[in-house]
Amino acid sequence: MLSTIEKLTSVLFYLPGPFTNNLLKTLAFTVFSTSSYAVAYSHFKRDHNDPFDIFLHLFGLSSTALFCFGMLESLDRRIFSSCCHLKLPVSLSGALKLVNTRNLSVQRTKKLELTACWPALTPRKVKAIERPHAEKTKQHLPILCLTTLVAWIVLLIFQTDSPIASRIVACGLLTLMYIKRSFIADNWAPLSFYSAVIQGCGYAATYGVKDPGFGTAATFDWMTAEGGFYLAKFALLRVVYNAAVLKFLRGKLKGYSVQVAIVILPILAYLSVEPLSKSKGGLLFFWEFVGVALAATTENPVFYFHGAGFTANVLQSVAHKITGETGTLVLLHNLQDEVSHSIYFPLLLVHRIQEAIC
Repeated sequence: MLSTIEKLTSVLFYLPGPFTNNLLKTLAFTVFSTSSYAVAYSHFKRDHNDPFDIFLHLFGLSSTALFCFGMLESLDRRIFSSCCHLKLPVSLSGALKLVNTRNLSVQRTKKLELTACWPALTPRKVKAIERPHAEKTKQHLPILCLTTLVAWIVLLIFQTDSPIASRIVACGLLTLMYIKRSFIADNWAPLSFYSAVIQGCGYAATYGVKDPGFGTAATFDWMTAEGGFYLAKFALLRVVYNAAVLKFLRGKLKGYSVQVAIVILPILAYLSVEPLSKSKGGLLFFWEFVGVALAATTENPVFYFHGAGFTANVLQSVAHKITGETGTLVLLHNLQDEVSHSIYFPLLLVHRIQEAIC
């Protein structure tokens, strides 16, 4: 039985997604954690020796950073956004002064001069840019993204028990995803098909065969035609569901994001307390199934990226099922070690790869 503090810690750790980081989680871990990087790496090295398993974990790491910064970027846009006037290039602004006149005849003449100087501008485009102040564009401060990146990098870069090259590569990957955060957030719908395939394979590995044993090495041989059939069948069904949700539910609850969040947060909090127990059955890790539907109906990608944040766990579970290696997270019975394993994960994986190569 967990204490109240342990339950709150479990919610803080699991509710955002175990491998999805944020400033609060990093600061709490830095201040209160008693599990060192050396201990975390000993656990990771023990359970990750198969080359194919490590290779699949690279996708897990990419997914972790991808969905983490996608969610933080989406939150930044909603929390720290502001409207500002569209700013035009200086040279083009100067050219537009030619058409900013009250004299209609002169204005028509200057329009012709403008299109002559700027052949790419059609008369329709000239009309659209005559009133630049009528167009608004939303800008925002990347507060959540930037603070999370800085805190995460500071935490990893000072882990002197790991090679400096591994620390640089791990921090570089996180920085790359931070740079691409706008592209990630803008393309959440296409990305949902990527996570759908992973989730489908996760369903197959967890529920597709009789008594596979959640989170443990299954006796079923997934490296066979039958295993491939199970993976493909569940992945296809999941992709079809994803396409149907995006097509038929888009915008049905637009404007009700806050109300939806109020309803689902208590459910997520409940599932976040000992999520790997038999009573919970790991249902939290398949929240992306619900998250993509909520994102489509509310037109709020935060719900999708939050659900997709659990995809890293699902992908790693699939990797362990296929290779027969037992996952680390399910073997750890200390919450401190679980948090350490997830927050250090980018560095743990790169460190393990470097050690295996060298």
